[in-house]
Amino acid sequence: MNAPSYSPVTPMIDFTPAILHQGKTWYISFKVRPPGSGQLKEVRYKFNRITDLHRRKKEGLKRCEESTIKLAAGWNPFIHSNSGRSFETIEKAFTEYLNEKEYLATKNSMRADSIRAYVSYLRNFEKWAGPKILQKPCSYLSTELIDAFSVHILEERQRSTRTRNNYMSFFNHMCQWMLRKKFIQINPVSSIAKLPEGKKKRTVIPRSTLKTILSYLEDNLPYRTLCLTIYYTFVRRKELCEIQVKHINLARQTLYIPADISKNKRDQVVTLPNDLIEALKIHLKRAKPEYYVFSLNGFRPGIKPSPVKKVSDQWAKLRRELELPSEYQFYSLKDTGITDMLRRGVPILIVRDQARHYDISITDKYTPKEDQNAAPELLNYSQDL
Repeated sequence: MNAPSYSPVTPMIDFTPAILHQGKTWYISFKVRPPGSGQLKEVRYKFNRITDLHRRKKEGLKRCEESTIKLAAGWNPFIHSNSGRSFETIEKAFTEYLNEKEYLATKNSMRADSIRAYVSYLRNFEKWAGPKILQKPCSYLSTELIDAFSVHILEERQRSTRTRNNYMSFFNHMCQWMLRKKFIQINPVSSIAKLPEGKKKRTVIPRSTLKTILSYLEDNLPYRTLCLTIYYTFVRRKELCEIQVKHINLARQTLYIPADISKNKRDQVVTLPNDLIEALKIHLKRAKPEYYVFSLNGFRPGIKPSPVKKVSDQWAKLRRELELPSEYQFYSLKDTGITDMLRRGVPILIVRDQARHYDISITDKYTPKEDQNAAPELLNYSQDL
């Protein structure tokens, strides 16, 4: 009687280790089983981006090790990614994101201030995370990692909840972009909740303090004129630095803000009150039309615009020398100007247009509620109940 024959049982293998292939085209490959399939399928990722071959090999072998560990932990690119972009590094995704935003800025589709903020957010994250994390694949950008960074912003950098929320808002926006570009498959920030925010740190400057500031600036008339311009016209710092002499009409008492420098991307005109006109007449004496009103030359009219940062730095110096509280920030001049106009009885619609608010509800936030009088029509109101 013949002995029964048995077929050997081959264990089901779900993946093979990642291997670095070197040649005309370098690539990393491994095999993995797609869901519902009985066969392993090869996955390849090109790895030519590093010019130095020694470093390319070192990074490639490191990437193979990381990929094999991920595969052993259950990662499957056919489940967790629609494309190979999730294998790209976090650093590459960040760079591509900023490059796109900087290009949009050249087309006036984004403000330079926004780009500076984005760069700052990412640089602070990169400094905290370190180069090792930046070289990991985008799939490593997890909710846990970004939440840990948000704790760092709050507790180690001692920033406000408002600042922390601004960071998370930025990362949410960037991760939505990464999702569209197939760098990640889910948005890791979507589950991170916004924290309750305290009252806005910036506050209105009392009239006596404002007089002290303007008196102090008698020794720096160009910057004094700049502060008066913010106080009376509510223009933004970036706009202020881009305004040219030709945009000011002293006879009509108007300031024209072209769409290409306006935050709202619209041509707009604001009024120059008499007090500001007198200061501008002195400030613009002998200035050429193409000069910037507040230039790199000590905020005097000149051929190169003043950097936005220089405007803020000068205010910080002023605040230190006058020992003013941190709540009196540069944009407090704008807040104070709007509030003072409303206090003097300027109609809210006029103030809205001067501030270029898109909705009257924004202007109404500046209305000093404690100064409001009772409505005369209601004083003797009675229903004889």
